[in-house]
Order: sequence, then C-alpha cells, then structure tokens
Amino acid sequence: MSSPESDSHRLQAAFDDGDLIHPSADALNLVDLARAAAWLAGSGDVTMTAGSRRIAKLIGPSQHLVLVLADGFGMDLLEAMDRDSFAPHHLAAELQTVFPSTTSAAVTSLATAEWPVTHAVLGWFLYLPEVDAVTTILPFVRRSDEASLTALGVTPAQAFPVRPAISGMRSRPLSLIPEQLAGSVYSAYLGDGTPVQGYRRLERAVDEVVRRVTEAEDPTFTYLYWPTIDAVCHERGTRHPQTVAAVRRLDDELRRLSTTMPPGTRVVVTADHGLLDTHESQKHWIEPNDALASCLSREPSGDTRVVYFSLRKGQETRFRDEFSRRFDGRFILLSTDEALELGLFGLGAPSSRTGPRLGDLVAVSLGADIISFGYLGVERGGPTIPDAAHHSGLTPAEMQIPLIVI
Repeated sequence: MSSPESDSHRLQAAFDDGDLIHPSADALNLVDLARAAAWLAGSGDVTMTAGSRRIAKLIGPSQHLVLVLADGFGMDLLEAMDRDSFAPHHLAAELQTVFPSTTSAAVTSLATAEWPVTHAVLGWFLYLPEVDAVTTILPFVRRSDEASLTALGVTPAQAFPVRPAISGMRSRPLSLIPEQLAGSVYSAYLGDGTPVQGYRRLERAVDEVVRRVTEAEDPTFTYLYWPTIDAVCHERGTRHPQTVAAVRRLDDELRRLSTTMPPGTRVVVTADHGLLDTHESQKHWIEPNDALASCLSREPSGDTRVVYFSLRKGQETRFRDEFSRRFDGRFILLSTDEALELGLFGLGAPSSRTGPRLGDLVAVSLGADIISFGYLGVERGGPTIPDAAHHSGLTPAEMQIPLIVI
C-alpha cells in the first residue's frame, strides 16, 4: 500500500522524468495567452506577466484580432500533420494548458485570464455547494438527473464567479459559437453582455469572420470556438482517419483565412487541451455500491484523469487503503491541501469557492488510466466507458497546446 508521502514523491518523480507536466508560470501557458489577447484587444484590467508580454510580442499589434480555439487540437495532433500542411509552418510557440486539462477549466481560464484555482471551474463534473450536488457544469445541469441548475436556483454568477475579460475590451467583440451551444448559459456567461452568434459549419463561421473584419471600420476582437476535433478524438481516437480529416479541415480553413483577411488582421489559433488514447485495460469504473463509494459523503466529481473525493467522517484510512490496492501505479492520491500547495490548479491563493468544490482528496492519473464512476443512489446502465481518448490529466499529450499566429 502506498502512503500519502510516497504518492507525493511518485508524482514529483513523474514531473522530474517528464512523464507528467507540472503547470507552471515559468513556461508560456494558456493564462499568458488570455492576458495577452485581452491586452491587445484593449482591456485595461489585465495583469500582464513576463509570459503574457512575450506572447503579445509574438502576436503583434493589429486592427483586428481573431482568436480561434480548436477544442482538442493539442501539440501531438499538430506534429502528426503532413509536411505540406499550413498550420505547422505558423507555429509561434508551444504552450501549457491549465490543469485539469479539460474544456470547462481551460475555456474559463481563456475567458477570465485567470488560473482554475481562482475561477473555481475545476472539472467537467463540478460540485456546487449551492445545490449540494455534482453538476455537469457547462450544460448547466445537475449530474444525477440532468435537472436545470437555473430551475434549481443557481445563478451564473454563483457557478462562474470571475467575470470574463471580453466586456472590458475596447475592440468591438463577437463570439462565434456552434449553433447548438450559442444559447446556453455558459455561452452567455462567456459573452458577458457582448454579442454571441451561432454557426452551423466551420466554413460558414470563417465566412463570417472574413465578412466582419473586411467591413469593420473600428478595431474588432472575434472569438471562434470549434469543438469537432475533440468530439472525433473522444469517439474514434487521436490517430483515426476521421480525426486526421477533422484536423485537415481546420488546416484548410486557416489557410483560407490567411489569403482572405485584410491587412492589419492577426489570427491566433490555440487549443484548450490535447487528448491521450486509452486502452480498455486502462479504463476503471467505481460502482455506486462498491467499497470505495461506501466511504464517500457524496458522489465523486472532476473528470476521468482527475477525480475529487469527499469522505465520510473517519473513512480516510479505509478509503486510501482500498484505493491504493486497486489503483497503485496508475493513480496517486493527494489531499486537497497538498494539491493546492503543489500549485496543480495554478498560481495564487485559492478563491473561497475552490476548496469546497474540490472536497477532501484528489486522485491524479499517472498516465493514460481513467476512472469513471456511477451515481450514488441512482441506477444507471452499467460500467461502460466507450470513449477511445480522454483528457484532463497532466501528460504531455494533454497539457501541450500550440500557439499559431497568422
């Protein structure tokens, strides 16, 4: 059985060996990019760092700034592209994303220019004390029964306590979001009172970007979010022909942007995370009625490669022993205080909302292994984990993302 001390040492050894990446402000990162973009778009409320100033210099001044977030487009996918591809020739730098390396945490960091430790959106499945339940936070529903959080009385300001930087930009902002997401609570939060427009196909979104900047008389900032690479990777894996086709489609549209944009335009492309394929032997399931679940005061939260556990009083030793027996060598287990002290969720003191949303213990995958979990007290269809690739961990495949400047 591993001890808390040995788990900490094992995690540090993984950082030292390069098997995992420790989130660091010393490396160029997604928060640096968020601050640089906000500053270049005229926001006066951004705290610039050495990293954000460096990224701002790489991007350069512009009349029109277009920020494209290609969900799941990590460095591994960029490096696997054909030699005649467009995007790799415009790679300006390699960035680290935030931890957890998952859309909810990363996109909120990009929007707010803050680390997850500050904005407190800490996973796809997020515990909210306001309803004493785990939520699926971006769809804005309670996880167990998909009841609307709005109907349960949760406000966006409670769920997302840090305001986005977009409303403070002097450049005229517009967010282009897939049509099925454009009317969501989260998209409205990201827009923070500025225009949010839906689109059906990437090609039409690019058409709108070109039209907008060509016709604009004043400086503009345009944010374009495209989820397809992530969706295909989850379903098929990172090397599947459909994934390759999705990456090629993005590349074709970036090439088209480069030839149609008017002078004075900068296009910046990045990702929220990469993905790592998962073999069936690396998929683990915690049943609602097993020994681990019986130690918990509520259902687990987080994601597949970082899982948060809240314990019943007096159950920590039992839980640690059982967890180590089942997952030793695959996951390490830290106290929430240890995880925060290590800076896994970013720099600075945690906000008042961060600790309660995390719980007592944080399980971190040492590689490709994942944990999915049932719903305490709720019958579901059984332990099936169909996705071929996952993210939210600390591996280079998940943490390293591109900074492309056109």
